[in-house]
Amino acid sequence: MQTTAQLVRTGWPAATGLRSPVFAPLRKPLGLLNDIARIAAHLLLIRVISVVGLIVALWLCPVQVFAHLGLYLAALGLASLAVFGRYELLIVGARSDRQCADAMHLCILLGSCAVLTTLVVALYLRHQIPVYIALAFAGALLARAALRVGQTLATRHGRYDRAVKALVPHAVAQPFDSSPRCSSDLR
Repeated sequence: MQTTAQLVRTGWPAATGLRSPVFAPLRKPLGLLNDIARIAAHLLLIRVISVVGLIVALWLCPVQVFAHLGLYLAALGLASLAVFGRYELLIVGARSDRQCADAMHLCILLGSCAVLTTLVVALYLRHQIPVYIALAFAGALLARAALRVGQTLATRHGRYDRAVKALVPHAVAQPFDSSPRCSSDLR
């Protein structure tokens, strides 16, 4: 009689666990549930990292500055919604690589125009908005636009695991890359 270790070494499925022929019909659905659970865990980790970063920012900054940060991030969120005008959906709906490349070029052109327009308007209003906030706003808008196009490309073929893993650095850097300096000279 062969042991389980010998069966595994010779290429036979192990007699225990999901590799058993008895559990063969359950292998694919349980594998899918395992993938879904792993993606959900990554998304939960991203939210926890983001919340911890915001709590640290609140701890480091006075409440009034943190309120200004909230307004800044809300304005950034609204501006980032309008960057592509939803043309990034053409990337997902493209039937060929050529159409995808054309949609990508359109998104890059629209995103560049939106970021440059935002930068010019913010610098024109420099008597109301400090220059470093205008530069941070344009940089954060550019970063969010690049992240959005990257996420769209990553999910084009229905693979979400790479897209979720790409969000982790954004969640870690979010309080630092898009927030203005903690100072009392914010208006």
